[in-house]
Amino acid sequence: MKHIKQNFTFLRCIVRILFILQIIVGFTCKDKGTEPLYNLNPYLKEIKFLDPKKTGIFHMAVWRDSTIYAIQQFSRFIIDKNYNVQHDTILLDVGIYEKYWTYIDADVNGSKILLVASRFRDASSGALYEYDRQTGNIQMIYDRSHNISSARYFPNDVMKIVYYSYGDDNFVGAGYYLHDKTTNRDSLLFSYISTAGPTEMLNGFDIHPNGNSLLIPISHSTPLMLKPPKLGKVSLSEQKLDTLNINFSFSKGRSGLWVRYNKDASKILYCCFPYGAYTAISNDGSEVGIIESSTMNKRIIDVNTQSNTKYLSVQLAPNWSPDEKAIIFGSGNVSIEGSLGRRHLYILTKIE
Repeated sequence: MKHIKQNFTFLRCIVRILFILQIIVGFTCKDKGTEPLYNLNPYLKEIKFLDPKKTGIFHMAVWRDSTIYAIQQFSRFIIDKNYNVQHDTILLDVGIYEKYWTYIDADVNGSKILLVASRFRDASSGALYEYDRQTGNIQMIYDRSHNISSARYFPNDVMKIVYYSYGDDNFVGAGYYLHDKTTNRDSLLFSYISTAGPTEMLNGFDIHPNGNSLLIPISHSTPLMLKPPKLGKVSLSEQKLDTLNINFSFSKGRSGLWVRYNKDASKILYCCFPYGAYTAISNDGSEVGIIESSTMNKRIIDVNTQSNTKYLSVQLAPNWSPDEKAIIFGSGNVSIEGSLGRRHLYILTKIE
């Protein structure tokens, strides 16, 4: 952990310097006069606290029935059929456990919530927790020494959790694991090292509904060089990784990938996000879309929340609605070149 701490401290210093430089460049080069407005998707709807005095920073969320759970400020929203918030509450403030909530997922009923807590603002790598909706209790499954990025409940079995770990300082032990809560034992599903390590920011893998394979992001980046990601499918029985025939736009720096199957695995919701998607600066917006599993054809969805045509918005981890007719996601506007604004929570109420 010592080397990882040092690397992230160095990277944060570089980010701060770049942030200041980009602010200077943004103000110096910004066009004078009124910039043209972008016609936002009419099906965008912001989800926010009923009390206008309450604000939150929302990188991502999961949606179960009429309830939405969101982070970084771990909150719950209950909505009606028209996507209007009827009730909201902050469940656990940021900073109580570790420092930042960097990942969230839930079982199919929303009775159990998985959370990753990290000391790093710019990456999801840390401790794994489970929150019980009925009792309000939270339990640590693994501490931050496990360097866990993300986790999902095994299909139809809340007693089993699949997670990705970056391994130790030298990436020994990196891979996808199955944790059995009943026996409190782990088994290695597939050994895999992300070349970017925690600088990929988030390992957005998913499990096929039949439990026989994993859909994983293949990072070709390193901490010093960014490259576009690829999408891989892991056969757990054959222990084989196949790179799928689909490409994602690198644009100016989209190096991360998040994927989510729908219920029958016929479609894959994806987000190709830029380096810096967690932090205060980024040199690009995200690409969000849907892939047809049978053909690997993709369709880009307009989720831009920035009304200014000169700049884009950054999304990180969109998730399906229960009926798969909508998606929920956190989004931050790029207010000046490179500078990300506060992340807000949105529903795209129509995706077809």
